[in-house]
Amino acid sequence: MKTSINLLLWTTRVTVDDLCHVETVRDAGYTGVEVPIHQPDAAHHAMIGARIGEMGLDVTASTALPGAGADFLSADPAVRRAAGDYLRGVVDAAAALGSKILMGPLYQALGVFTGLPPSADEFARAADGLREVADHAAGAGVSLMIEPLNRFECHLLNTLADGEKLVDAIGRPNVALAYDAFHANIEEIDPLGAIDRFHPVIGHVHLSENHRGAPGSGHLPLEETVRRFLDHGYDGWFVVEAFGTALPDLAAATRCWRATFDSEREVVQAGARLFGAFD
Repeated sequence: MKTSINLLLWTTRVTVDDLCHVETVRDAGYTGVEVPIHQPDAAHHAMIGARIGEMGLDVTASTALPGAGADFLSADPAVRRAAGDYLRGVVDAAAALGSKILMGPLYQALGVFTGLPPSADEFARAADGLREVADHAAGAGVSLMIEPLNRFECHLLNTLADGEKLVDAIGRPNVALAYDAFHANIEEIDPLGAIDRFHPVIGHVHLSENHRGAPGSGHLPLEETVRRFLDHGYDGWFVVEAFGTALPDLAAATRCWRATFDSEREVVQAGARLFGAFD
């Protein structure tokens, strides 16, 4: 199994000062880390990737569009161009990092709503914009894993069924879906059944509790989620994702208003216990 934890647990920008956390993850038995990229800098991320590689771990990368000024759903071509330019920069940083995957809600700026359901025009703009980014990513050896989010964070993609339609519309072999247990718990009628139905188009998995805390401290069937993917022959990454209150901007963006774990080490160890059930 390829097991990882998103370093957003500690930071929104990984620097050499954060490599101690990478050591903690490695020593707990994980095989990789997921590096958030929100300030793309190919030289910086090449250095970070090399240091993580020296520790014996692999990497994936995650991102989100930076705000309303860079949004594929906008009717303003300049705003859509800004989204494409940003993601191409992140793709280049991810490739420099050594990641073959860039995952996240790549299709729209978070928390930007029209007050209406997604329109056909918005869907087409997202597909067109991401098709261009996917072509750039293919040249860099990077695959895009598109993450549906819950209705309180975005409106274009809330379910895997929505996501499958967008992947089909983009029509590129290096584009697939990311499954996040937290969002699926809110939006899917049957989260485990959705794995059975949509596993062929899922290329990345986030294991996030219903309250964003340590795996096993909430009510989600995370062990069964892992087992369901393995039963379908899934051989991609399983990434623990938890958010606390230590990073105010991230806490605000993810609506984390209270602490759900005592320490980051608690999250690391809980994820290790989850994966240990499959040794």
